[in-house]
Amino acid sequence: MRHLFFLAASCVALSAFGGSTPDGPIWSWTPVERVAVRLERHAPPRSGPHVQSLSVSAGDGRFFIDGQTSPELFMPIELFNALLQGLADDEQVRAVSRETLAPGIRAFGFEEAAFWTKLDQATSNFRDQLRERSRREWSQRRAARSEGVPTPTDLKLCQARVATLASVRDVFRTEGFDRFLYTVVAPTITITTEGAYETPDHLLSIERGCQ
Repeated sequence: MRHLFFLAASCVALSAFGGSTPDGPIWSWTPVERVAVRLERHAPPRSGPHVQSLSVSAGDGRFFIDGQTSPELFMPIELFNALLQGLADDEQVRAVSRETLAPGIRAFGFEEAAFWTKLDQATSNFRDQLRERSRREWSQRRAARSEGVPTPTDLKLCQARVATLASVRDVFRTEGFDRFLYTVVAPTITITTEGAYETPDHLLSIERGCQ
């Protein structure tokens, strides 16, 4: 019931904003549709009465996205990254994430232990790659990023993340993994994004594995 409330609130807010809304539930939107709504939400109202954007600018080029009020603005990759905190090596991070998601996991129909075991198995190789990245020196990556070019390691991880998300979708095909992301994971998180990265090219590139 709690997650149905979030969906209803999101739909009402979309209608109030007055922008074009894709057909179908928010978890079925295409990346292109989602990016269009997200960027329109960042923009100030063009005319008519002022409506507070659900994604609030900090006034310094950053934007906040609150999953309780506007879960539809998250890209699937962002929600997947958040979900993986439940498998973090840091025991405290892992425990907090699992405790936060537990009610939603049960309400969705999953048995908690079985859910985390399946997710662990499906993402094991990708998380090994993340650990390997953490052991590498950061100097070369910072230099490459200052020129706006992803390092080979970044590109490999970007591609691996998308491939892993695709495999997890297949593992949870019966239950509907994207519906889970948007009704269970999204309402539990808030993110801050840099305005410089809020472009169609960047958002869609990440979602497609930096292609």
